[in-house]
Amino acid sequence: NTCQTATMSPTVTQPYYVTYTDINGCTDSDTTIVVVTDVYTYYMPTGLSPNGDGNNDVLYVHGRGIDYFDLKIFDRVGEKVFETTSFDSGWDGTWHGLGMNDNSFTYALSVTYCTGQTVKENGTLTVVR
Repeated sequence: NTCQTATMSPTVTQPYYVTYTDINGCTDSDTTIVVVTDVYTYYMPTGLSPNGDGNNDVLYVHGRGIDYFDLKIFDRVGEKVFETTSFDSGWDGTWHGLGMNDNSFTYALSVTYCTGQTVKENGTLTVVR
């Protein structure tokens, strides 16, 4: 309960060297390498149910390590009904303030991570009220 502790938050892979001495003056040391792995991910939901129940009413892009993204959603005739580049702006299933009918929509998503790598994805999503 009286041991000293150290907290580290490495941003790169590096070795840590520890030397310790007990109450009798005996010393020992150890080395460990802390491996830091960058995890860059995104999650694009494939549906929403904008019925006002508080569950999946708005579709948002989620992710980690993202510097920039662009999401475009199109109806089945190819007309763009939504676009955003902000994590705070999600699609609530409306177009010009009117609720869209239950249907399938296509999306085009481009995600640029803070490493400069860009990932593009096209897919479909479903609106169910």
